Parts: sequence; structure tokens; C-alpha cells
Amino acid sequence: MTTVLRGDDSHVDGAARVWAEATAARDGDPDVAPPEDSRPIIARVLDRPGAVLAVALDQGNQVVAFAMAAPAPAGAGYGVPFLTGHRR
Repeated sequence: MTTVLRGDDSHVDGAARVWAEATAARDGDPDVAPPEDSRPIIARVLDRPGAVLAVALDQGNQVVAFAMAAPAPAGAGYGVPFLTGHRR
């Protein structure tokens, strides 16, 4: 069973891991970047006022997918900077 909820600071590392795994899969790269490399990308979006993180958690409460939305720069509406997940 998967649970979807609004994420918080405790889910950022999981989202960063999912992002890194999805990026490696997309690029055909067998090496997955460490969370230290992808965490700033997630934080850059979540630092915007009004940003929202949604996460999907597996039965072990591990992040398996996430989405973020934040107001676009200069108030041009909302954007979905990232929507990603992976299969285990």
C-alpha cells in the first residue's frame, strides 16, 4: 500500500534520493548521485514562498515518488518544477 501526503522537512532526503535515482535511470547512468548533490535542487524549489511538496510513501514509510509545486518567479502563476518517482 502507498500513502500520499503533504511532505515536510523530514521527507527532503527521500525526495532527493528519488530525484537522483530517477535522473540516473533517465540518463542510463549506473551511478546514482549522492543526496548531497540533489538535496540543493529540491531545497531551491521548496525555499520559495508557497512551495508544496507531496510525497508517496511505501509500507516502510520510504519516499518512492514526489511532486513539488511553487509559484513561478515574478508571480507568473504556479509551476510544477519536479514530478518524479521510481519503481523498486
